[in-house]
Amino acid sequence: MFYYLYDEYTLFYLSWIAPEKSALLNGVEKDHWIKRQSEASWKSWSGFAFEALCFKHIKELKEHLRIGSVSTKAGYWKLSDNGKKVIEIDLVIDRADQCANLCEIKFSNDLFVISKAYSNELRAKKLAFQEQNKKALFTTMITPHGVRENSAYFGCVDHQLTLDALF
Repeated sequence: MFYYLYDEYTLFYLSWIAPEKSALLNGVEKDHWIKRQSEASWKSWSGFAFEALCFKHIKELKEHLRIGSVSTKAGYWKLSDNGKKVIEIDLVIDRADQCANLCEIKFSNDLFVISKAYSNELRAKKLAFQEQNKKALFTTMITPHGVRENSAYFGCVDHQLTLDALF
C-alpha cells in the first residue's frame, strides 16, 4: 500500500519544524532558513510540496491540456520488480479516449533543463508504461517556470505546463 501526503503545511511541519522544534523555540540564527534552502533535504521537500500542489489542481491541468471534457482517472504510477521500484511516473492522467498524459512534475527555481540522460529516462518510462497500457501517450512536463527547449527536450516532451496552469 502506498500513502501520499497532500497537505503542504503538514509536510513542511514534519520535515522542518518538528525536527528542529527546540532550536526554533530557543531562537535560530538570523539567516537560518536561507541557509537551509541550499540543502538536499530542502530541495526534496520542495519537490514533494510542488507535486502535492499539482495533484490538487488536476482539473486545471486538464483544462490547459485541452482535455477538460474528457473523462479521466489520475494518479501516481510505478512499475516494480520483486518489490523493488523500477520505474515511477509522478502523475498519469489516464483518459477515456484511449490516450494518457504521463506527467513528470519537477520543481526548479528557474527553467528546468532536460539532459540527454534524463531524456533517455523519460523515453524508458514511456516505453514501460506503453508495454502495460496500449494507449497513445503524451509526455507532459509540469514545472514552476517551464522547460528549456534544447535538443534533449525535442522528441521526448509533448507538452509543458507551468504554475500558470494551476492558478
